[in-house]
Amino acid sequence: MWDIYAIYANKIVEGYNLKVTQPGTVDLGGNYQNDSWDGTAGKTLAHPYNVYVDVDGDLTVRRVGATHFNLYILRGNVTLESNYGEQAGLISVAKGATLNDQRNSIAANQGVKIFNKGVINATNTEKYDIGNFCTVYNEGKFNVTGALTYSPGDANDSYFMNLGDEAELTARSMTLNSTGNFFNDGKVDITGATTVTQARLYWVNAGHYTTGSMVFSAKNTTFYNYCQLIVRGVAHMYDGEFNLMTNSYTEAGTAELDNFIVNMGGNTGMYVKGNVRMEAQGDGTYQGFRTDGNNCYLLVDGKVTVACHKETFSVTSGITYSIKEIEIDRDGTVVTDEYLQSIGDGCYPVLNLSAGTECPYGKLSVTPNTNSCGATWRIEGQTEVLPSLHVMAEDLSATEATDFDFNDVVIDVQYIDANSVNITLFAAGGTLPLRICENDDWEVHKLFDVDTKCMVNTGTKFHIAQAPYSQTTKAPVSLRYTGKTWSKDQNTFAVQVRDQIKLEVQKDGKWYELKAEQGQPACKVATPVNIYVYPDWYPNEYRWPWEKQNIGNGFKEWVVNPSTKWYNTK
Repeated sequence: MWDIYAIYANKIVEGYNLKVTQPGTVDLGGNYQNDSWDGTAGKTLAHPYNVYVDVDGDLTVRRVGATHFNLYILRGNVTLESNYGEQAGLISVAKGATLNDQRNSIAANQGVKIFNKGVINATNTEKYDIGNFCTVYNEGKFNVTGALTYSPGDANDSYFMNLGDEAELTARSMTLNSTGNFFNDGKVDITGATTVTQARLYWVNAGHYTTGSMVFSAKNTTFYNYCQLIVRGVAHMYDGEFNLMTNSYTEAGTAELDNFIVNMGGNTGMYVKGNVRMEAQGDGTYQGFRTDGNNCYLLVDGKVTVACHKETFSVTSGITYSIKEIEIDRDGTVVTDEYLQSIGDGCYPVLNLSAGTECPYGKLSVTPNTNSCGATWRIEGQTEVLPSLHVMAEDLSATEATDFDFNDVVIDVQYIDANSVNITLFAAGGTLPLRICENDDWEVHKLFDVDTKCMVNTGTKFHIAQAPYSQTTKAPVSLRYTGKTWSKDQNTFAVQVRDQIKLEVQKDGKWYELKAEQGQPACKVATPVNIYVYPDWYPNEYRWPWEKQNIGNGFKEWVVNPSTKWYNTK
């Protein structure tokens, strides 16, 4: 009978579940766990009982004794008193319901889970400790009056998951210590500091996260920003790495980097409104900003003071930086790299910026995107808004009902300025000679170091190539157009201006530009068609199709319902 509701003067009856339907006060206490025989364990075990609250009005819950029960708040304005204590079970708050939790700690060695789609107000003014084997799933509003903390607990991992567009978390401060981990894809507003104090902790933001200050430390490399991080005050980054994922944006009032690296995905950037201090623990240890992508930006509206160690401040290619002022601090004296070189100081060069692209200060500006991730970057004098990128997926045989797979050539085009672009060649599914511009060095198969009869990076699951055709997998190839000169250096090319980007196909020994004018190119190969994929899709979600996978199978459905996402299924 333990699954039958028992209602008795708002008091729980031993061995039964309870449904609370009247406002007022209810006591949950005594040794009221439900018992059942566990054949595997060979003994009688206590199992949590269930308390269901469905009240039109205010209810205060007090607990004395039992810890093993599940509290489901279906309706009502429910208060847990400060002496309620720790609960081993779960607390669930339905949409429309409110839980006012007066406790300063909900930690329990036996674990507790909180599920919220309504409103939870943690009203203790000191702290709200959710550590020690606790997991919070918040899809509603979670308001913490004091500090949100994670208590130590014998390697028991704890998690706060702020999930969904309607999820909101506010707190005076948040400290991840012990084994506390945090994930957000909703909205977070921390009035004071967000602090990570120990290694092996994850802080992952895929939504909008705003905090008074930020401290990343303890040699961690598990800090990931996929969307927007806004630090109103100082961002302290000590002994670790911060990952700005593709299409993300980070902003800080001021910053302090000490033995720290910022990894930047493509189409991302960081803006510091004030000063930056950069320290290092030794010479030659890489510190600063690096990327293996393109369209990355660093803007500092203040002064960057760099401690005198070799390569304390470095940037890689693919990063455009604009800084108001840079100075090198050598034991309290401002010096230059040229001076250090002239005296033979082993700290030279302190600044390792030559691989990046310098933009004169005042020419680079940024506007955070309000309703989406990332930001819009602009360089004064450019006709285009930066960053601008797209994928061009070409199909040579789009008239064939069995093809239409848009993988004959797949290139990513990223505009740098009015005269240059970066290009990444991802796939070559065509089996005719194809080149990206009027030069044989840019034949796509040649760039992949394969024969023209070989299909590259277009999969073997759905199409088995037969002689003379073959299939293979290759790493993407990086290219660049700059000005009107040609050069080749470690897979980086410099060729014509961006308006000259075009695809050409060879037939009967002649090269023809692929155009769909009047439905036919001059070479009569087929009716080529391009798809241009823009930043909202690429690169997080867009995947070009495998061989012979007709995009029409999902494209029409996507037009009617964009959530079908034909473009990330291969």
